[in-house]
Amino acid sequence: MSHPLIIVMYHYVRDAAHTRYPGINGLSVNAFRGQLDYLQAHHTIVTTETVLAAIDGEPDALPQNSVWLTFDDGYRDH
Repeated sequence: MSHPLIIVMYHYVRDAAHTRYPGINGLSVNAFRGQLDYLQAHHTIVTTETVLAAIDGEPDALPQNSVWLTFDDGYRDH
């Protein structure tokens, strides 16, 4: 049986006081850590390999309450 998957996409997580791009809004490192704590307490964070296995039809690849964290871009200061 396959379970639903929650996908959480982050764009910009950074220490605002030390960034070269102060005009770009982003999630603070402390807020990100808080979100990770919440997600780990209430969900099972899965890897890309796990998601691919579920896409390929592996019936029990995704555990209940799965969440997959993604990051777009990939700036060095992340």
